[in-house]
Amino acid sequence: MEWKAEYSVALPEIDKDHQILVDCMTEIEEAISKRESVQPGIAKLAYLSRTHFSAEETLMRAMGYSHIDAHVQEHKRFLTDLKALGGEAAATGQDKESVARLKAWLENHFLSDDRQYASLLSKENKEYVRKYYL
Repeated sequence: MEWKAEYSVALPEIDKDHQILVDCMTEIEEAISKRESVQPGIAKLAYLSRTHFSAEETLMRAMGYSHIDAHVQEHKRFLTDLKALGGEAAATGQDKESVARLKAWLENHFLSDDRQYASLLSKENKEYVRKYYL
C-alpha cells in the first residue's frame, strides 16, 4: 500500500499518522510476498492504530463531533479484523484477502470517515489538533 496525496485530510499531524499506518500495511504486504512472518507488522499496526484512534477520538470529543459513536465503532471493527488477521496468519499462513480488506478499510476511512470530521475541524478551529490530538 502506498500513500497517495488523495488520502490527505489537510491536517499535517493526522496525515503523518495515516502515512505511518500505510507504511505498516506495506510492511505486512512485503512480509507476505517474501513468505516471512506477518506477526511483527501486525503487532506494530495494531499498536499504532490504537494510539492513533485514541488521539483521533479525543480530538473528536473535544470538538463535539456529532458522528463520533459511528466513527469509534469503525475503529473497533478495524482492530477486530486486524486481530483476526493475526490469528489467521499464525494458524494458516498469510492471508492476502484479509490484508486486502484491511487496506480497503483504511483507504475508505481516510477518504470518507476522517475527511468528514477533518473538514469541520479545519473550518472551525485547527487549534484543536495541536491542543488535543498530540
